[in-house]
Amino acid sequence: ASVSFRAFLELSRLHDASPFDVIHFPDWQGHGYYSVLAKRLGIGLEGAVTCVMTHGPLRWARLGNGESLYDPSDLECDFLERSTIRLADVLVSPSRYLIRWIKDKGWAVPEGSVHVQPYLTPNTGGGEGEGRKVAGSNPVDEIVFFGRWEARKGVRTFCDAVGGLVAVMAER
Repeated sequence: ASVSFRAFLELSRLHDASPFDVIHFPDWQGHGYYSVLAKRLGIGLEGAVTCVMTHGPLRWARLGNGESLYDPSDLECDFLERSTIRLADVLVSPSRYLIRWIKDKGWAVPEGSVHVQPYLTPNTGGGEGEGRKVAGSNPVDEIVFFGRWEARKGVRTFCDAVGGLVAVMAER
């Protein structure tokens, strides 16, 4: 909660000097909580639209990994994330799945202001001839997993794929 409060204080200072049109927050750990609360109460950030982008709250991650919320800081984080989503002017998600999960768990969302915005990938630009260059003779120096180090984010699949590559490379 202290990160959220410090963010609110700094955003308020900046907003007072030069008002923002839109302020974006992630759902993760509820960093936008005090800012969206102050705006909703009419005591700060007047005129700015608050937008929360959901990537997967703590409860979603824990349940997906077969875990539960198991200490007081988890409960605090769960409250901050739920409240940040509920109090925001706009909620954006990369998938309908995550919006459905949030609603199925009984979380309140800013009705009428929930939007799906898929992640952009190299092939979604739409232009002729655009996209990624196919690897040719350049050697691969490393393979990187980008995501939280947990089953739900595909770490097992990644490790299986690396294991398969090792087997293929050993045959060469």
